[in-house]
Formats: sequence, C-alpha cells, structure tokens
Amino acid sequence: MTKVVNYTDAMVARMKEVYGEATNEAERAEAVKDLADEMGKTVAGIRAKLVAEGVYVAKAKTAGKAGKAKAELVTALALALDLDEGVIETIEKANKVALVRILGRVTALKELAD
Repeated sequence: MTKVVNYTDAMVARMKEVYGEATNEAERAEAVKDLADEMGKTVAGIRAKLVAEGVYVAKAKTAGKAGKAKAELVTALALALDLDEGVIETIEKANKVALVRILGRVTALKELAD
C-alpha cells in the first residue's frame, strides 16, 4: 500500500520560507494562517508540521498576576498581629484569596485602633 504524503517537499520548503521571514509573533501567526489558506490545510496542521520541522516559535507566555506569595502574606499578617511568624506559619496552607482578605481586614482594623 502506498503511503499518502500530506506535505510535499515543495510545500515544506514554502512553509519554512514564509514562516522564516516573519520577525514577530503577529507576523508568524499571520504567516501560519496564510499558509493554511494557500495549501488548503488547517492552521493547526500547518503549526504541527512547523513544529515537526523544528522551526515553529511558540507564543510567549504571559506573566501571571503580580502579587505577594503566600509566605509573604503570612509574614505581613504576623507583623500586623504582632505575633511570631512561627506561631501562625500553618496558615500558609490557606487559600491565597482568604489570606489576602484576612490581611486586609486585620490591617484595616489595626489602622482604626491606632
């Protein structure tokens, strides 16, 4: 049985040429879309072939939300309550949202008391 070839050598060369000319993320995305239209393939199929050929550049990961780590929140909470951090260290296992809310409430109450 003859193996069906999804991408000819000429198609692969064209893909590498067009994709290689792109200089940024937006241009690369547009190149993949244009190649898919040109070759009658899906965007996912073109991307997969570029990955297999080792030329695909993955999109940059977006940074997560900036904020304090749970350990920093526990330290701030201990300071706000005038407690030794070791006394409340297990609170770090709490949900981060809960820690932020507790710290906010304690800080607000402390400001009212002062």
